[in-house]
Amino acid sequence: MFKRIGNLLAKDLINSRRESILVYSMAATLVLAVGALFFLPSLEHMDMRIAVDESVPAEVARQLEAYGRVEHYAGYDRLRDRVLAFDDVPGIYYSGGEYVVLLEGNEESYVRELPGVILNRILGKEDVVDLSTVSLGREKSPVREYTAMFFLISIFLIGGMFIGLSIINDRQSRTIRALAVTPISVLEYMIGKSILALLVVLALTPTVAAILLGPAAVDFPLLLISVAASLGVAILIGFLIGLVSNNMVTAIAMIKVVSLLITGVTVAALFLPERLKWLLYPFPNYWTFEAFHRLLIRPELPLAPVNTVAALYSLGLLFVLVSRFGRKLRLTVKGR
Repeated sequence: MFKRIGNLLAKDLINSRRESILVYSMAATLVLAVGALFFLPSLEHMDMRIAVDESVPAEVARQLEAYGRVEHYAGYDRLRDRVLAFDDVPGIYYSGGEYVVLLEGNEESYVRELPGVILNRILGKEDVVDLSTVSLGREKSPVREYTAMFFLISIFLIGGMFIGLSIINDRQSRTIRALAVTPISVLEYMIGKSILALLVVLALTPTVAAILLGPAAVDFPLLLISVAASLGVAILIGFLIGLVSNNMVTAIAMIKVVSLLITGVTVAALFLPERLKWLLYPFPNYWTFEAFHRLLIRPELPLAPVNTVAALYSLGLLFVLVSRFGRKLRLTVKGR
């Protein structure tokens, strides 16, 4: 059994090296993760920017810095050019004994209203609205953790894509027919086709997590447990692509559909209220998302139940899928 599985694994390894699919997929994921590091700091520290010209008193400009980043410009013309730029930045200048807020006209409502509220507070005037502050206990924005979650979930798609394309390659090269006269079973074929992709998933997930979050911020044992519990998702994606698609063209179309589904479920899980989360329960990748969410953002919530559901559900769906489309593999089971 192990020799037959090893032969399948060696064949996939040779094919992946020859076609460079595996190398390109891993390299692209790592490059994108490193590239994200250049954008995450600006997203984590997003604040309001206010442009002022030299007519605004220095003390007022200094107090404005408590509410956002203040940009200084020499003269009204430069201030106007800054406000007319692509982004939403209001301008403030002092004329005729009063402060004037300069707007382009297409800003978001909060950009139009906040400068006046801030000026009223600084100048000691009566607030136009009552403001109160409530702390949710977060010391920083979780945008880095959410970015890492999107990357980790996409790695399962990469693993599944590799399994699916490998199956289609076997079918188009008629390797399936050659295997039909060997004692290999469907289970052995599935294991042989899955090992390399699953090793890639297990290697990429902690690497990408360490790149985006930093090694000190990652609980690697729990991360690997969550990844292992959701490996069935990658296998499910792979055999869905490989068994439903007849050639590489339909496989690419299938990959696009699956990627949209995975992305859609992930985005829905972020924005749906808790009372509607049950709508996502039928999707196995939702449980993967929930496991990473509890691991990286809500560590106070229990992780083991979600990992258990992810493992059992994805493997159950995989069994149904292979039972339904198993004949397409054209393997001789020989009574096993």
